[in-house]
Amino acid sequence: MTLRSEKERYPILIVDDEPELVEALVNYLDEYNVDYAHDADSALKKIDSGKFKIVMTDIVMAGVDGIELLRRIKSRNPGIQVIMMTGQTTVMRASEALQDGALKYLLKPFDDIGEVDRAIDEAIKKAKEWEDVFRRTIQAGKRKGDTASQPNTASPVDGKEFGFVDGTQPGDQDGRARRDIGEPIVDRAIMDAFMMEFREDIEEAIKYVLMLEKNPGDTESLHALFRKMHNMKGNAGVLGLEKIAGVSHETETLLDSIRDGTIEINSEIIETLLANCDALAGLVDEVEGKPRDS
Repeated sequence: MTLRSEKERYPILIVDDEPELVEALVNYLDEYNVDYAHDADSALKKIDSGKFKIVMTDIVMAGVDGIELLRRIKSRNPGIQVIMMTGQTTVMRASEALQDGALKYLLKPFDDIGEVDRAIDEAIKKAKEWEDVFRRTIQAGKRKGDTASQPNTASPVDGKEFGFVDGTQPGDQDGRARRDIGEPIVDRAIMDAFMMEFREDIEEAIKYVLMLEKNPGDTESLHALFRKMHNMKGNAGVLGLEKIAGVSHETETLLDSIRDGTIEINSEIIETLLANCDALAGLVDEVEGKPRDS
């Protein structure tokens, strides 16, 4: 169980349009630093204050639902840990939320209230990991003497704007990633972990494109491909990898038009999607300083 001092360090925002449930959770979590909102718009205003490290949100709410709220939170600050709450009828959507970056989901009503404690303990552990990433990144910048640069992207530490300190040049030999397309300084081990995830996402994305080529009506693959691009865009935004974020965003926009029926999948669309995946792989190679095969 998390110590009280740690509970107070990691504020929790509860988002649910059922006042009775919110009141029950606030009372149960009285040792934590807890606030609440009854809709997504109010929740986002509070999240933008930079206070909250953990969000517990219902999935089914009037207006913006919990899934979309999750996506907006992650686009603002991927370091915020999001726990979804759902009834039996929305378990499939909860599984979708896990692919969009939710830490886990809890079934309502809570048969075992201890599940809430365990979920929050896990969220605090993850929040600590993000803090460690931030500290190591800042220390890497200071070792290079780049202390004058100021933060500018979403912080896993305080939810406000910060950026990994910038300034290195291509070919730096101090164990950090290549810096030739506007990326921030970041500890090599951290960047390698993200690069591995990018490559896995790209491989999965290509698989989904090929499945769509065989069956343009495969909505499951279409949604999965969209989520992969959304994930890459979010991670690239955190790292300041503007070109990767840009290509991911363009692809995401194209896929959104396919999802709403504005554009139909044809051979030209498939070629475009595959070309974008290839472009993303090339940009990852650039960040890592690897030459591309001619």
